[in-house]
Amino acid sequence: MLFGLVPVVIYAAMTKAIKLRHVKHIHHFVVMSLLATAIYLYAFAAGTSLLESGIAGALSGAIPLFSFVAAVVFLKDESINPVRVFGVVLGFAGVVLVARPWDTSTSIDLVGVGYMMAGSLSVGVSFVYAKKFLVPLKIAPAALTTYQMALGLGFWLWSRAPRGWLRWGRIPVRCGR
Repeated sequence: MLFGLVPVVIYAAMTKAIKLRHVKHIHHFVVMSLLATAIYLYAFAAGTSLLESGIAGALSGAIPLFSFVAAVVFLKDESINPVRVFGVVLGFAGVVLVARPWDTSTSIDLVGVGYMMAGSLSVGVSFVYAKKFLVPLKIAPAALTTYQMALGLGFWLWSRAPRGWLRWGRIPVRCGR
């Protein structure tokens, strides 16, 4: 995360996108850093450490499904029609087919599936949150990205702190099996 943040900060500084007046919107940046950075990345890392890479990748494809459902629930201007509903139902059916929760003879770890679904939900909802609360603020994307990544890194570092602090990272993370 740190190595991704450095060029973003440099670009935001060079374009003068970062403004002191943005501080009044920090609550939105905190929410986005959790939804679209900290929770999402942790859940995907934990999920991929418990699943085969192909299955984890297929399950991450649920992001637009969660975005659609969240948009219908939280955005007034999102239209619903039978084709969209059919597509979302078909998509979720595909997720269930990939996860195969009824098949106890396979090595698919349902905890890993849960992590992947949590990560997909988190980032899917973040798109709707951004559309509803951040787009109207007309803050430069470079600034928004900087705030989100910096706060996300802060939350990640906080989660790795010594005892007594919040600890998310109890699962050893590796990619694939």
